Parts: sequence; C-alpha cells; structure tokens
Amino acid sequence: MADDKYSHRVRGKMASTAMINAGMGPSHVNNFLTGCNIPPVDASTLRKKQKELAPVIIEAAEASCKEAQREELECSESSELEGSFDAGWQKRGSGWSYNSHTGHASLIGVNTGKVVEFDVRTRNCSICQYHIGKNEPKPPHECNVNWTGSSKGMEPDMACSMIQRLAEDGYTVGTLHADNDATTQSRLPRSIIKKDDKTHVKKNLSKRLYGLSKNYKQLKSAKVIPYIVRCFMYAISRHQNCKQSMKAELATIVPHIFGHHEQCSPTWCTYIKDPTKFRFKHLPNGKALSGDKLKEELDKLAQSYIERADRLLNLGSTQSNESFNNSVASFAPKNRFYGGTKSLKARVSSAVMQKNEGYGWLSKSKKLKDNQRETVKEGDTYGGEIEVQEHIDTETIPSKMKFEGEESSWNTSDILLMFVGSYAPSIMKNKIDMEYSFTAYTIGLSRKSDITQLAAFDGTTVFNEYVSPREVISPKVSELTGLTFDFSCDQMYHHGIPVESRDIQIVLLKKFKTKDIGNHKQQTLVTKLLGIEYDAHNACADVTSLFQLLEHFEYSEKDVFPFNAALLTDSYIPLIRASHITKLTARRLAHSGLCLKHLQLAFNRDSENGLKSILLEHGFNAKTVTSFTKYFTCTEE
Repeated sequence: MADDKYSHRVRGKMASTAMINAGMGPSHVNNFLTGCNIPPVDASTLRKKQKELAPVIIEAAEASCKEAQREELECSESSELEGSFDAGWQKRGSGWSYNSHTGHASLIGVNTGKVVEFDVRTRNCSICQYHIGKNEPKPPHECNVNWTGSSKGMEPDMACSMIQRLAEDGYTVGTLHADNDATTQSRLPRSIIKKDDKTHVKKNLSKRLYGLSKNYKQLKSAKVIPYIVRCFMYAISRHQNCKQSMKAELATIVPHIFGHHEQCSPTWCTYIKDPTKFRFKHLPNGKALSGDKLKEELDKLAQSYIERADRLLNLGSTQSNESFNNSVASFAPKNRFYGGTKSLKARVSSAVMQKNEGYGWLSKSKKLKDNQRETVKEGDTYGGEIEVQEHIDTETIPSKMKFEGEESSWNTSDILLMFVGSYAPSIMKNKIDMEYSFTAYTIGLSRKSDITQLAAFDGTTVFNEYVSPREVISPKVSELTGLTFDFSCDQMYHHGIPVESRDIQIVLLKKFKTKDIGNHKQQTLVTKLLGIEYDAHNACADVTSLFQLLEHFEYSEKDVFPFNAALLTDSYIPLIRASHITKLTARRLAHSGLCLKHLQLAFNRDSENGLKSILLEHGFNAKTVTSFTKYFTCTEE
C-alpha cells in the first residue's frame, strides 16, 4: 500500500514538473517511466498538471526579472540600464525560409548577466485549431495567439515591447547590444545607443567571404577565409577606442594579403623585419593572393567596414543571449512543438529561472505557489483604490494547524483558545505575542451559553477580562462565580461591585490524555496529576493552575479541533444530502476549522485553483476538490 501511495505521488506531483524541467512531453515521460518499470501517467493528466503549473512558473520568472532589474540598476554607473538583446525561434531557419510559428526574446543585463525582461510570440492556439479543423465555432477561451505577422517581424516587435514594459516600470535602457539581423534599432527610440555584437560582426564577415569563394577558387582553401577574418577582427578589436586608427589598419589588410606591405605595421606583419624569408603561414603555398577581380571584391568588402567604423567602436556581445537560447532549446527542443498552449511560455520561463536563480529555481516556484495560497486565504489586501470600493473581501480562511518545525504557529495558549469572531482589541494588543493560558466562565452548559469571564496567565503576569453575555446568567452560575449582569444599563457586577465588560466571542478547547482519574474536571486533573489544591472558582487561580497543567501534557494536531466543530459540520449538510461529500469528510473539514463559507470564499477568489490550494494544504485529495468545484459551479449557474 505504501508503495502504491509513493508511486502515485511520484507520478502525480513530480512527473509534470520533471517533464518541463527535462524538456520532455507526455509521451517521453511515459517512455521513461515504462523503462523504469513505473506505471505510466495518462497524457491528459500530465497536460492538466502542466496547465496548472504553467502560471506559477511564468509568474515566478516575471518576479525574478523584476528583481534582476533592480540589481542591474544598482550595478550600473548611470541611471540607465545597459543590456544585450537577441531573439530565437523554435523552428530552425534554412537561410532562405523563416516560417516558425513561435519565437522568444531576452534582454540580459550586462553587469549582472541576468534576464531583466523576456517575451514570447506565437501564431498558434491548439483550441482554435481543433475547432477550425472540425468546422465548428470556437468556444470562449483564453486564446494563445499573440502574433499574426511574419516570423521575421517577431524580433523587432518583442524588443519594442520589452523596452516599453521596462519604461512603464520606471527603468530606462540607455545602451543595447544587438546584432544587425533585424530592423530592431530603427524601431526603438533614438535615445538608445546600439552596440553591434562582435560575434555577429565576425559571423557576417565570414558569410560574405564564403559567398565570394563560389567564384574565386583561391578562397576555397581551408585556411584562407579564417585567416582573412582574423586579420579584420584583429584590426577591429585592437582599435576599439579610436575610429581613425581602425580605418587606417583596415585599409592595409587587402594590400597585405596581396603582397603589398608598404603600409603594414611591424607589430603584426613580419615582412618588414626580413623580406627575403617572409612567407604567409595560412595562404596557399605561403604566397600572396593574386587576381585583379578578387582584389577588387575584397577592397569593396574592406571599404564597407571602413565606412561603418564608428559602429564598430566599443563592440558589445550577445553571447549571454545565445547561451539563454540554448537553455530554451533544452526546455523546448526544436524538434517538438509546444507553441499551441501556455506550455511554451512556461518552458521559456523555466529557462529564465535557471539563468537567474540557478538549478534551484524549482524551489522558487514552490515558494511562489505558497504565496498564492496565502493570497487566497487573505482575500483583498492591496490594490488601486481598493479602500473606496463598495464590497471588500477581507475575511481570512483558517490555515492548517502546525505543531512541529520552525513554522509551527501553535503554543500552549492556542491549544486552549481559538478566536472565531470579534475580540477585545486590548487582548490582541497586550497578549498576542506572549505564551499564555486562558480560562473562560460561561452562563451555563448549553451550546448557546455565553462566556462571562476570560483570564490569561503567561507564567508571571495575570490578565483578566469580563465578557458581556447575550443571555441571562443563571442564579446557580451567579452563586458560583459571583457574576451578575444588568441588561437595562449594560453593566456587569462581580460580588456586587461594578466591573468593565466587553463583547467577545471565543471558543474554549481542551483535550487531555488522562487515565483512571474519574473525570475531566480541571480541579480533578490538577489534584490527580500535579498534586496541587486551589480555589476552583477563582479565575486567576484557575488560569495559573491551567497553565501548569498544560505544561504537563503532550498534544498533537489530532487532539485539537474547534469548539464549534458541530456548527461547522452542519454547514456541509446540503452537500451531504446531495451526496457530494460524506459525513466523515464533513467532520474532517470541520475539525480543520473550515466551514462551507471558507471554501466558497476560496472558490470565488481563484476558482478551482483557490479551492485546491486550501484543501490540499489541509490534507484533502483531488476528489474532494472536484466535488466542491462541481457544487459551487452548479450553485452559480
């Protein structure tokens, strides 16, 4: 049985996350599981889990980018950002045909090396394609298409979008490193300084030389073109801060390789030192190139670089973007298509998280998911003009009770008391951070009885509050406690002396592990277990002994449940009658402190995901989530 549960946990919770992290799809996951002799997971289940996980990863990546923007600005010497930009596509271009349906782009900070912004474009939606293929009208849905233009047009459009979003967040891009393969610069604000990418300069130079080699055999030798490229790149790299020096050295390259060394510098040409023994190491037979037409073509090539010398100064680099593109290809391989759903953006976001946070990025996503759960619990807390809205959802959904570990939210006082309604502000102000015990006296023993006195003890200080009842205090209770209440003037008396009372609703909860003690009265427990005698009807003496009594016991989550558990259970009667849930499930929910209204709030705040986050935290399974989702959906209709 344990093995079955473990296998289910591996298949259900881990497979979808591992699928994205490993760059696989449902079929690849099942092939792997089958090879490990683990039962496969239905493909629809994996897709459903991926759909749930995608928004979490995307939001985590966007949050990581926000943090990277702040770090980049702190590292910058000016008030503007300097970054490198490049785009990539999920389908390989052939050189003359670029028809990828999806593309992505990244803007990476030069100082931190982190992705400060990213974007994705897609021309496909799997839902639209499905219904179009069946000649059916498309149902209302969140369409995945965000681009209708050509594949080539994606790159400049994504660059403009990212620069605009950064500007909206208060960040200005001053310098941008990019290649010259798209009309990016012409579409960006003129205030942005563009630096050409050194690698692309070298790549484009090589490409032009290999184009010339089709007509000139001398260039076809394996070492000739790499040698010419090195000569050009050496001249460009050596004079990054002086345009005139770069122009002068670029002008000497073609004469040099054709055997004219009059303008050559002795720092890089050895012909001047010993003309008789000089030989070219990388040209055919150690001799200079020849041919007027070839020289003319190379002169044109050199002249084009001389004319753009100002753009070759202070070259930038997009190597970090190329590295990021490789990471994206590992999460979304180019031989597989994920662009019809949010899966592609989730995989690109995974690459962003790995770039910014390292291989521990999965834990960041988990923390964000925990934060989303807390948001569902809290309701409305922050938003534009939220305080002036007519209806504000501020009710808090109870959290799971924790007894062990650093996150434990329970102490001795919590075992005794759970606040379920309004309470006196002074109690919250003075006692909330202290470890203390409580005692409460009521006007009777029925469920409708009201608490009349509340006392607390933190080990050194006694705290005492009187509570205004809603019902008449019985004569027997008044005789025992000395408390009376005059409803005509709203005044409480203790042994005839007026005392201040407050309106408060509390639940007193006790469960002790005792054996052979006769009864569970506090006075009996203290006498039998602690060997202490005390005045049983004095609130201060009660709380002092109760504090000592609780320190004597050990308790777990199973020992704690709300005093109004019966009322909470009754809230689920409509679902029990409709066979949506069983009585046992209703009792478990009530003992967790959850009533039907809490689950309705979670559903209203974040639909099925909100409901799932609350129920799963309290240990309920997906079947329970489905039952409540169906019930609330039918109720809305």
